[in-house]
Amino acid sequence: MGATPTSPPAPTRAPGIVDAARRALTERPPEPSPRRARLLDVTAILWCRDLRPPTVRQIAAATGHTSPSTPLHGFGHLVDIVAGVIRREWGQIEHGWLPAPVDDRSDWLVDHVRSLLALDPACLRLPALVSSAVAAADPARSVPLAAQLAPLHALAAFAPGPDVVDDPGAVVHLRPPRGPGQDPDLAVPA
Repeated sequence: MGATPTSPPAPTRAPGIVDAARRALTERPPEPSPRRARLLDVTAILWCRDLRPPTVRQIAAATGHTSPSTPLHGFGHLVDIVAGVIRREWGQIEHGWLPAPVDDRSDWLVDHVRSLLALDPACLRLPALVSSAVAAADPARSVPLAAQLAPLHALAAFAPGPDVVDDPGAVVHLRPPRGPGQDPDLAVPA
């Protein structure tokens, strides 16, 4: 008598952090370039400031581009940019922190904290955000390391709160590279 009822389309969801972490752990990264490194830095800063991955529009605005598609060039999709941030930070953790003898970990941690502070004080959250994403994407890889990863989560407690930055979507000013032996500027950018 009538048309047979059809089921509604399955809900779709945008790729999230776990999807980005899966890509970071399984796919080859694109060729490195200064432009890609800058986009990864900006994405990491915005993610750490807002505690969620930025939108393509936020990344474009923070890098001075008017077109939201410009940051995607060379990556493909936003999830690939976030995967790049995760891949880079997890590589630091997996090849620097985890294999280091216990006595040498404090040296690695101090150097890593300095490099994160050179980007932005909010980036002290990055090791915790990344190791949590990796744990969700591949528990077999990171859950056995939970005790070793705990100090990296403690770093997040030292990051400034979101109220310190007036506009988390404001243009991100990356600090110039520091010379050897110089301490990073600890001032929170306004």
